[in-house]
Amino acid sequence: MDKEHFRFYIKTRTALNIPAKDIHNELYSVHGDQAPSFRTVKRWNKWFHEGREEVEDEARPGRPITETTDENIEQMWRLCDVVTGDESWFYHTQIGRKSSNTAWVAKGDPPPTVVRPNKYSKRLLTRNARQNVPPSASSLKSNTTSTLRTTTSNLSTSSKRSLPSRQKITKRKKLDITSTSANSNSNVPMDGYTILQNQVLFTLMCKTNCEDCGNRWNGTINIKKREGLFVILSFNVHRVQIPSPLVKTSPKIVASDRRDINVRSQIGGHLCGIRHAGLVKLMGAMNLPSPIQDQIYSKWDKNLLSSIKSLSDRSMRKAVDEAVIAANDRELMVSGDGFWQTRGFQSRHGAAALISCNTTPKVLDIETCSKTCNVCMGAFAIMKSNPAKYNDVIISHHCEKNYNKSSSTIEAAAVLHMFQRSVSKYEIYYTKYVGDGDSKTFATLSDKPPYPGII
Repeated sequence: MDKEHFRFYIKTRTALNIPAKDIHNELYSVHGDQAPSFRTVKRWNKWFHEGREEVEDEARPGRPITETTDENIEQMWRLCDVVTGDESWFYHTQIGRKSSNTAWVAKGDPPPTVVRPNKYSKRLLTRNARQNVPPSASSLKSNTTSTLRTTTSNLSTSSKRSLPSRQKITKRKKLDITSTSANSNSNVPMDGYTILQNQVLFTLMCKTNCEDCGNRWNGTINIKKREGLFVILSFNVHRVQIPSPLVKTSPKIVASDRRDINVRSQIGGHLCGIRHAGLVKLMGAMNLPSPIQDQIYSKWDKNLLSSIKSLSDRSMRKAVDEAVIAANDRELMVSGDGFWQTRGFQSRHGAAALISCNTTPKVLDIETCSKTCNVCMGAFAIMKSNPAKYNDVIISHHCEKNYNKSSSTIEAAAVLHMFQRSVSKYEIYYTKYVGDGDSKTFATLSDKPPYPGII
């Protein structure tokens, strides 16, 4: 018997609720050492319990060996000869930083007319593609022509441009900074954070003079209040009549009582996949204050989720509008791919995303699939001891489970769902799809057309 026959037998016995150990004993008693191991039987028994139907192995990605034949290689070299030729000339005109003013013309033809005045020198480059002729470049400046011998890497020139302005989390946030202006030469971002050891801060304070008496500061630094990573430092002095200066280590979020550093740490915990427990370990290893308490962390998660969803929806709608403008049509070509929480096809959580295929690709839509719900699993513990509370939890909570098939089909199902809702959500059609070769998505879209009778 081959492995498909063994798997079909395991599938049949699994459907009869036979344990994996008994299935392995049955196979071993008949086939001996040729039978699959208990580990293999247990793995396939679990997959069939989860809803898998196929007994064949999943298709593995890889480039077919037929793509690198001598005939294909020769054709590619011929194509390179046609595209490159013996000599290529191009004339490049640049005004400011607008790439739309870049033009390609033949040698001897005048450059296209540009409305704005030219701020940069014009450069005429020649590129010799023959192996026995080194590349050369000719630069036209005023009426003087100079020929330079250069390497191929020097043919690509770039201009130094200033980076775009930093994105502001809160545009209306007012910082209490009196000694810093927008024209400051400091390279330290004023809205960033710097980890500073307390001993260094204390040493710095000991080198300062009192504003009233002019003597060196010789007081103490105390924590007046702490809320997660946010602290209020009090710089006490020995003279009681002088009030202690207070320093707040992080500003408040606009229209909220939460501190910026705590919200950032919470978002970072989710992005890194460590959440609250991982943040506690990280802060302990860094000798930093502990993050906010777990109960407050979970409470903030709900509000944070709604804000992130709102932001992602606005971002994806904007990306759809840009894709429609770029294509000059509401029928778009998109690229999609899926991903899972764990490697392989045993993950209980997965997701997929659709990306536009224009010059600036952006995410247009996302879909998540979950085969379990943490609230439901936690409620099972009180199902017998407290049935009334169990029913209240089940009825009131939003169940996260929205998929009950094999994990290997999550990508195809998620992409199909995003195709089907494109009209109701964005009023657009996905008419072309670009995906990887080891995916079942294209076959699913072909078998179940998302726009029947329309496209």
